[in-house]
Amino acid sequence: MRKARWCACVPCVLWSFGAVAAPPALEITQQGEGPVVLFLAGVNVHGEMWRPWADALAVDHRVLVATPAGFAGVAPTERPDGFLATHVAALARLLETERAEGALVVGHSLGGLTALMLAAHEPERVGRLLVVDSLPFLAELFQPDATPAQARRNAETMAKRSMALARDAYLAEAERAIAIAAKSAAFLDRLRLWAAASDRATVVTAYQELLGMDYRALLPQIRQPVLVLAAWDPAMPFAKESIEALYKRQYAGLAAGEVRVVEDALHFLMIDQPSAFESALAAVLAR
Repeated sequence: MRKARWCACVPCVLWSFGAVAAPPALEITQQGEGPVVLFLAGVNVHGEMWRPWADALAVDHRVLVATPAGFAGVAPTERPDGFLATHVAALARLLETERAEGALVVGHSLGGLTALMLAAHEPERVGRLLVVDSLPFLAELFQPDATPAQARRNAETMAKRSMALARDAYLAEAERAIAIAAKSAAFLDRLRLWAAASDRATVVTAYQELLGMDYRALLPQIRQPVLVLAAWDPAMPFAKESIEALYKRQYAGLAAGEVRVVEDALHFLMIDQPSAFESALAAVLAR
């Protein structure tokens, strides 16, 4: 394993796992001392999104913020085992290197799923989870009667189509998702820049795994406390009760899970309702 090295252009630590010549699997920012808190963002998103909360916690915590290779301008890397397997393995080695014990892991969207997988993989190093607007079987949100086999087929079709699109058409499709992801125009502009700077092959692979797999069978392996936040807004084509029922049904396999709905918030609920997010973060930290 290569040693951590400081990047001269931004305040981050780059960690590389595997062959010395390979690009780093993660871009990591690290600050503060104390118990470890690890922040994980979603597809196309740079970990810089977590900056306000990372800075606040760094007063008395060791805060790590991870951005996967290939997202938001971070150079892509080879992933022969797929996106999530490679990502979780890199994060596990990071926690090992940092000698983390009972770390709090906060993950949004794809980062939420990654947090769950990391908790199952590293039960001693991960102590608590805050999962933000993430489902272990995402296909059910869009197709209530979807089977895992249908989800895999649909995800494969989506991936092939996305890779075949011209760049302008690909970014136009991304824009449709970005436009309804948050209420802050300034934050949406950041999302657009991050999406344009992301490696398409990495993004498509990550989406295919997120949309095409059913991770609910993983949940009984997770014994740590998990607080799950679900976003809901009147603009969504779902009733609040439907969203709450969906999340509670999907997370029923957790031994110590709790679901809370955050109202008047779109997918990036920490941006739309920072007070509600901060309250949840404080509650998890206090456990």
